[in-house]
Amino acid sequence: MTASDDARAPLQQLTDELAVARAAELARAGDRDGALAALAAAPGPATVARLDLTARVHAQLGNYDAADAAWRRAAELGGGDAFRAERARVAEERSGRARPRRRLWPALAALVAAALVAAAVVVAFARPSPDPAGGGNRAGELSDIQAQQGEIMRRLDRIEGAVAPRDDLGPVEADLSSLPGYLVRADGDALVVAFPGSPFGGTGAQLSPEGDAAIAELGRRLAPHIDRIAVRVVGHTDDTRLLPGAEFADNESLALARALAAARRLARATGQPLESIAVATAGPDRAPFPNTSPDSRTSNRTVTIQVTPGPTAAD
Repeated sequence: MTASDDARAPLQQLTDELAVARAAELARAGDRDGALAALAAAPGPATVARLDLTARVHAQLGNYDAADAAWRRAAELGGGDAFRAERARVAEERSGRARPRRRLWPALAALVAAALVAAAVVVAFARPSPDPAGGGNRAGELSDIQAQQGEIMRRLDRIEGAVAPRDDLGPVEADLSSLPGYLVRADGDALVVAFPGSPFGGTGAQLSPEGDAAIAELGRRLAPHIDRIAVRVVGHTDDTRLLPGAEFADNESLALARALAAARRLARATGQPLESIAVATAGPDRAPFPNTSPDSRTSNRTVTIQVTPGPTAAD
């Protein structure tokens, strides 16, 4: 490898990561064809990460032969049979032997709930008609029906709790709000964490030592909750246009590179794989602070972290 090859290697790695991140965001948004197109258009030779995501998108589309071929190539590049479980799952899908996915359980819960409600109606209307003079009997029957309805509601609660993710972010918010130096706010069903200053050392996508430490501490605070939450990192820039010949083609690419840098640090701090953390770019749009002064523009060279209930599924 020549000196020029050594210099290009980090840039090629970043380019590949940007392509994978863009494709992953398209796939999460439901545009799987767009994700495959973005992966295919990425420059440079195929990489394990690019082939793995290509295989996952093909598997979601039901293109099992293409998924298996991509995982086979990824295993060859990575050495060994790293994707044995994924290829076995594809083989089951092709043979029709795959077990139902977990997402079928909410539908099953709804069916069970309907059956229980129907049973309550049958119990209520199948009782013998009370004696017109027997007011006490009517009161007793009404009490029995109310007790049965209460039991049905308790059973429904247990069923719903078994199949639905918990959506209470209260403990997460308490842990994050007690951490000085972070701005935590609720946004619909999400918590959004911002930084009062830029975690990057300059105008690029390199975390400063202080920014690295701040994101690492945030990750440590999220780690105890990681099985019950999904994390998304959004990259931002200020409203200054990049000059021709800059390291990044535009603000959107710069913001995405910042999101990737922060996501890598969060992944290490939480002990999770990088692909479990979603990344996105907002570029100069939806900046956390108004671009009205040099200080606020500096603060917008940042990322925000969105925390929502339920882990991100990667199936």
